[in-house]
Amino acid sequence: MFTRGSMIFLMCLITAGAAFGALQNSPFGPDEDRRFDSIESLSDTDGIELASAKIIVGDASGNGNAVAMSGDATISNAGVVTMANNAVILADIALTNGNIIVGDASTNAVDVTMSGDATIVASGALTIAANAVGTSEVTDGTLTEADMIVQTADGLHLKRVARAVLDCGSSDCSVGTVSMVQALPATAIITQVYYYIVTQFVDGGSGTVALHCEDANNILTAGDITGISGGVVTTGAAIGTAGTMVASIASACTITATIATAEQTAGVLVLFVEYVVAQ
Repeated sequence: MFTRGSMIFLMCLITAGAAFGALQNSPFGPDEDRRFDSIESLSDTDGIELASAKIIVGDASGNGNAVAMSGDATISNAGVVTMANNAVILADIALTNGNIIVGDASTNAVDVTMSGDATIVASGALTIAANAVGTSEVTDGTLTEADMIVQTADGLHLKRVARAVLDCGSSDCSVGTVSMVQALPATAIITQVYYYIVTQFVDGGSGTVALHCEDANNILTAGDITGISGGVVTTGAAIGTAGTMVASIASACTITATIATAEQTAGVLVLFVEYVVAQ
């Protein structure tokens, strides 16, 4: 017959045995060799506590530790990874030799070869393809005299033509100097000059017009041109022959008309100057 004390002792033994059995079957039992086969074996019901936004990382001893992701990225408790600013550098990007990174139609960066009107090599040197630049690629009014100089390997030059206008119908052609805007470059050698009278000139009586660039009268010596009808072309002498319309230019200058004796009240003249550049 069991006494009250013996009954209590027996119940304690039963409870202790059940607890020991549960501990033996638990992944956290006293058997130090028991381990999880993989992280997937854990579940929300396994009772593991982990601070918000921490992750489990194995240390050098093979033990899992709760740590915060840091360095080039962070992670939220929803699993969202955020790259840090300036985390990706050129050394982190694999790129084919001579290729560039271009965004595609889906806004993804892709590795492509530059092609079409230009190519590029790994050093960054860009080469424009032959015949890639046409008149549509050049902004009007941006080319200078120096841009248009053509010289072959044997030193041959192409002849160039400067065009200047004296318009006494819409501009003031009082006695004095009138700029014709167009300039000639330094070391220009004039080989031929001719002018076309668009509208016949009219003056107040015995007026003269001289054309020059740098030196007085070096394109056209002063003279009365009111007698030349509209539509007439007057040609100067070619270089090497006697004439009043041949010159060489030491410094860059603007073609200018000098009106003397009387104002030119009407008339339009278009001047053409053929020249080469010595240097």
